[in-house]
Order: sequence, then structure tokens, then C-alpha cells
Amino acid sequence: MDSMLLANPLPRPGFTQEQTSRYFFVQLRGDYDDTTGFWRCKICQRPYKQIQWRGYSNLIQHLRAQHPTYENQLEAAVPAEMGSIRSWVSHKAQMCFAWIQWIVEERRSTTLASVSATTIREDILRLNAVVEDKVAEELPDQFAIIFDGWSQNSEHYLAMFASYEINGVVYTPLLSFASLIDLPDDDLSAETHRIAIVEALVMFGKRLEACVVLIGDNCSVNKKVAQLMGVPLVGCASHRLNLAVKLITRKYESDLDALQKLMIKLHTLKHAAELRFKMPLRPVLRQDTRWSSTFQMVNRFFQLVDHLDRDDDTLADLLPSLAATKRLKVLLTDLKRLESVSKKVQGTTVSLWEVRALFYALVGYFPRFAQYLAIECDPIFESAVVKIQAGRVQTKAEKATVRSFEAVDSARSTSDDDDGFADRVLKRAHVAEQAYHYPLLTNAVPPTSNQVERLFSMARVVIGMERHSLQSSSFCS
Repeated sequence: MDSMLLANPLPRPGFTQEQTSRYFFVQLRGDYDDTTGFWRCKICQRPYKQIQWRGYSNLIQHLRAQHPTYENQLEAAVPAEMGSIRSWVSHKAQMCFAWIQWIVEERRSTTLASVSATTIREDILRLNAVVEDKVAEELPDQFAIIFDGWSQNSEHYLAMFASYEINGVVYTPLLSFASLIDLPDDDLSAETHRIAIVEALVMFGKRLEACVVLIGDNCSVNKKVAQLMGVPLVGCASHRLNLAVKLITRKYESDLDALQKLMIKLHTLKHAAELRFKMPLRPVLRQDTRWSSTFQMVNRFFQLVDHLDRDDDTLADLLPSLAATKRLKVLLTDLKRLESVSKKVQGTTVSLWEVRALFYALVGYFPRFAQYLAIECDPIFESAVVKIQAGRVQTKAEKATVRSFEAVDSARSTSDDDDGFADRVLKRAHVAEQAYHYPLLTNAVPPTSNQVERLFSMARVVIGMERHSLQSSSFCS
């Protein structure tokens, strides 16, 4: 008996019996996710009975008797090697987190164990505090802020993301997504926006001076906010492109209105059924707030036109004339070029200098676009960032604008005492322009505020008509 105990000592104090059992065993559950009292060993696949609230003695005894080297495996299975810490998390904690995901993000599961509204609200608040502490610890001394506003149900919200680079990796955590008007005296002025940014940064232990760049829509309020903060504003490229596209579609409005009526007619039951027997494509309607829907509608018309019944009097009156069809073909050619640029600009990896190259090319095709696509907010600063990202030489004015963002490149500031006089002069002249680098401006200044727009799209689904049952009033009471 004594020899057996000496040969199979207890687990090291670094791991509890629960952690050990959950790593080597899988809890077997019934059809309704209820506990059965049986656990299956991952090593030998044998089931063992163990009531959870009575401890894990049966499971630990099995490991000592049948798998005496389990402690070595446990020591080697660190989270970094396993790629996950799921084995160490209790089922209760996993269930609480699943509830939070289900409420905040999406309907991931319908077999979750029941939980009270008070418990889930407290868990959400605790999780929020943990995330805030992590972001506050990670935020550097200088970072950019991506921000935008959104209105829903007579309520105006302001969302802010931080953007910074650490060891070559760009991070964009959400800092705030809250109502802008909380008090009777509040308004939508630039000063109110500035105060909202200050209050958001205070939660993370940062002062307003830590924000050195703003990225947002090219509107008058955002320009004033940047002036009040004394920082440059990078106008959202997608916003500028959307304004420029209206210059093209404006002269085709009559043809587009007629085409919209045709698409509405093709949406009726009779014509939709006839079209379904000929091809799988469906009519597309134009939306006033999305110019890309204009491209999709015109493109879909030319895909459907050969399959339409021209003998149908109800359709014949709505079909575009030959002259209108030619005009729509010209419009489609222009919109295809713009759609290609728009998709590239909306990408998550596109840089500011790539956007400038695309915009310069568009201005070559459409000279009228210059009034919207040109750098308007802070031309010297944005031009300097473009040259930094593209590796080009900056002017004196551009260097002065970004001097506060400079960081000494320690890899290039090595001693050259062993070199001769001529070698030292030539080396210093060669690296004079490259002695500094700009970690924030290189990758952490995005050309658009599309990340905020994506957040608004998700929020619209969460608190929209489809998810009224999951509004905050449903579980925070």
C-alpha cells in the first residue's frame, strides 16, 4: 500500500484535481445537455462514474493506476502548446461565456443551460471590466482614433476605435460605443464630440494628448473636432468616393428611374415566376443610400434583358429605348471601374498610399472627381504619410509636420568608430534620411473609417426589428 502511494504521488500543487480531470477526461452528457455522471478517459477511452459535486477521486485514482505518467503529460501540455485553454475552463464558465456571446453577438446555440437575467448581467459587466483593463494596459503613449456617428430610433451614437502598432502588428480595439446626448444641454456640436472622446480615454487612463491622429468622415463637424484637439484629420476615403460617384449618376437619373420601375415590375409574382424558368438570376432594386446598388441594378439589367418577353405589353412599355440602353452601357462601364476601386478601398489591408494611387488614377479618367478625391483636411500631413508608407522622400514642410511621430531606429544607430573619416561621412550621409522611422504612421493610420461602419451594421441587426427580444431591457431589468 505504501509503495503504491510512493510510486504514484499526488498531483503537483500547480494543478487541481478538477483541472487534471478535465484535461484527461470528457464529461458525457445526455440528449438535452444534462449530466449523466459518467466521464470518458481520453487516453484509454474507458467510461468511469463520477458525480461532479462529490469531487474527482475516482478519476484521479484511474490515472494513478492506469496512466502513471499523466503528470508529465500535464506539465508538458501548457496552453501555448495546446493553442487553447479550453481544457482548464469549467463547464459553468464556458456556459456563462456562451450566454454572453449569444446575447451580444448572435444566436449561436439553443441548448444552453438556463441562467437568470441578474447573473448574466453581472457576468457581462465583469467581462467588460476585464477587457477594459487589458486594453488600458496595452494602449501605447501615442495612437490614432477612428470614429464615426450613427443614428437609430431617434438616438445618436458615437463609436471610437483606437489604432496602434506593437511589434509590427496593428491593433484596433473598440474604446467606446455610446449615446452622444446624455444630458438636456448636450448637442451634436464639435465640442460635445471632443468631450465624448475625453471621457472615453479617461476610462483607459489616457489623456486627450495621447490621441495624435483622427480618422473619420470629411465633414465640417469632424474638421472642427480635429481643430479643437490640435491633431490632423484623415478624411475617410470611402466617404469621399461616395460623394464623387454622385457626379456621374446625376446625369443618368431619368434612365435609372425608368430602370427601377422595370425592376419593380419584374419583382411581381407573375414576371418573377416566368423569369425563374429561364435563368436563376433575380431582379435587383436600387437603394438611395448605396451607390453600389445602382451598379448592381444596371449590371443585372444587361444580364436579364435577353431573357425578357418583349411581346408582353406590360414589360414593353417599361423597357428602355435604344438610346437609353446605350447610355446605360456607358454608365455601366464607368461604374465597373468605380466598383473595382470601391472594393479595394474597403479592404482591411489597403494602405493610405495605395488609396491615393487609386484616386489619382480615377481623377485621370474623371477630372471632375478632383474636388472630392483631393486631400482636403490636412494635405501636408496626409501627403507625408503617403510618402512614408510608399518609401518616398519628403519635403521640409512634410518632415516638420510628422516630426512628433519620429522614433529612432536603434538598429541603424550603431557605432562607426572603427571606420575611417571618409567612410563615416559617406555612411552618415547615406542613412541621414533613414535614421528615423514612424511606427504609427506606417501601418496604423487606415485610409477609411469602414471598421466603424461594420460595427454599425452589426449593431443595426442586434437592436433592429429582428432582435427586439434581445434588447438590453429584456435582460438588464
